[in-house]
Amino acid sequence: MTSCPTAEDAASAAAGLLADHTAGTWAPTPDERMLAKGIARVGPSAASLRTGLRHIAPGRFADVLAVAAAYLETVATGEPDERLLPLHHLLDALAPRP
Repeated sequence: MTSCPTAEDAASAAAGLLADHTAGTWAPTPDERMLAKGIARVGPSAASLRTGLRHIAPGRFADVLAVAAAYLETVATGEPDERLLPLHHLLDALAPRP
């Protein structure tokens, strides 16, 4: 039996990918950048992440979104979760505002 991802799992996955992006060892595709911009605009929710996953190829960014979506499906909607701050930082880094 597998357990549901926790906020810490989602935060760790996002922080790891952000660290690799910052170090230059991972770069998003144009589709991933566009998706990050859209999710940042509407806010990460289980629904927005699942919808986004249907529109990008499998990869590290998709893996992070899948973990975060699975976690968000287990919590009450509409309440900000500060434990997901690393996900917000990743989205902001991939889709900086002008």
